[in-house]
Amino acid sequence: GLRAGGFQDILFSGGGATVPSQALSERPDLIIMDVMMPCGNGMRALRALRQCPATAGIPVIMTSGFHVPSPDDKAAGRADAMLAKPFSVEELLETVGRLMKQ
Repeated sequence: GLRAGGFQDILFSGGGATVPSQALSERPDLIIMDVMMPCGNGMRALRALRQCPATAGIPVIMTSGFHVPSPDDKAAGRADAMLAKPFSVEELLETVGRLMKQ
């Protein structure tokens, strides 16, 4: 997965409700989260990230096994990328690499 792709500092969240506060305290380079998350909605977490000036610029990849909104969809809170499940490790690494180069 990501570690095999050269990414070492990986944090995991317990659910959607903790993502905004964890992002504020940890200041990650990138966030990958699902639309449907335990303990909170991923879209709600994305909107909270975008509304906070300290976390608004963190790139976010949203994943979903259901409807995948366009990255330009205002209801999506403007994710930087969307991945439909199932996705390959290669597809994930390509998306992460592209966002990290911006």
